[in-house]
Amino acid sequence: GTNLVVADPEIDPALRRRYSSLAPLVGVEDELAAIRSIMPTEVLRGPAATKAAVIAAMPRASLIYFMGHVLHDPEVPFMTTIPLAPPPRTQRADAAVLDIAEIRSADLRRCDVVVLSGCGSGLPFVDGMITAPSLGDAFIDAGAGTSLQTFWRIRDAQPVFRPQDVVRLWRVEGMPLPVAVGTVRRDAMAGPKGIRHPFGWGAWTLMLSCFPDSYGE
Repeated sequence: GTNLVVADPEIDPALRRRYSSLAPLVGVEDELAAIRSIMPTEVLRGPAATKAAVIAAMPRASLIYFMGHVLHDPEVPFMTTIPLAPPPRTQRADAAVLDIAEIRSADLRRCDVVVLSGCGSGLPFVDGMITAPSLGDAFIDAGAGTSLQTFWRIRDAQPVFRPQDVVRLWRVEGMPLPVAVGTVRRDAMAGPKGIRHPFGWGAWTLMLSCFPDSYGE
């Protein structure tokens, strides 16, 4: 399969006006350059990262890496989406976001790893007895082997935990993915004055499917 990177999609201006969290991203250039130095990639970026293009590319990918925003709508809190570039000449609000139902309907059995480098990408909705899946859950439900995701807001500029380092240890140095995540987390914990605050490194978690072949023995 291919290595698909969806980087900093061009967000619909109407969405930016409505949600202040969709601010311009910092650090995408460095993260994208790091991934490109590790392996050949198919990159959908800016206006090219439309929903149609992403949905068409995902089934042939063995690695899917999202670098962008995750939208948690406060008015519909059980609905988590990935904002993508709007197609030309459309007024439909749902044409510029990828939602959980659309992810679940994709055939991602070829995909070993999904990296969701966005804020709260692994955060499910829980309210009493009512629950809704996270984006990471949706990718696993669609057949992906593993999801590297976050539980809260992550820092764009000068991140402590760098998911691209996990990919490098896995793809280049041959570490099993859980070992690579643990190695990067331990490095991120060590600061100049002792253990860093977990805000920087504790947000990241690895969700594994029940099929261990996708992440190593």
